[in-house]
Amino acid sequence: MCQTFSAGAASFHHLGMHDQGTEVTIERRRELVNLIRRLRVTVLLGHAPNDYHVDHRNAGELMFQARCAAVVPNFADEPPLARPPHHAFIDNEQGIAFEPHVWIDVTETIEVKRQMLAAHQSQVELMRRMYGEDLVEMVVRLTRMRGGQRGCEFAEAFRGCATYPEPDGALRFLVRTLEG
Repeated sequence: MCQTFSAGAASFHHLGMHDQGTEVTIERRRELVNLIRRLRVTVLLGHAPNDYHVDHRNAGELMFQARCAAVVPNFADEPPLARPPHHAFIDNEQGIAFEPHVWIDVTETIEVKRQMLAAHQSQVELMRRMYGEDLVEMVVRLTRMRGGQRGCEFAEAFRGCATYPEPDGALRFLVRTLEG
């Protein structure tokens, strides 16, 4: 059963890769680059290279490669971007081996986060069946812990990707944009 929930996103795009099937290929990179260019993406938030899940690691690598290729003129069909999108890494579900560089206060939006997680029923059911864990509460615990690190009730943690041309990996951009 699929539950619909809107978090206010302008659009949703699925590249057709499914659980355990995320591929890092030049064809997938070109497909993602075309989407990034068509949407005129300015910031990418993705999984860190050491994330625990193979799909997360592959998606993060694909995003990293696409970020760099988004400005290369002859790589894809859509016109290239003038500059690469900002890029930062998101925390993983339990914060394992993730050293944040910045914490964003999400206290005012924690209920939206709960609803979004609960709407991802296949993952909620998988976590319950395999590990006896409530995915929503597991993520809320992490968000509360990150809030304690930040000095607020709930926070999300990010780390810069630390590559040229933006060594801080979009962190200043994120703070400016998300915290005003």
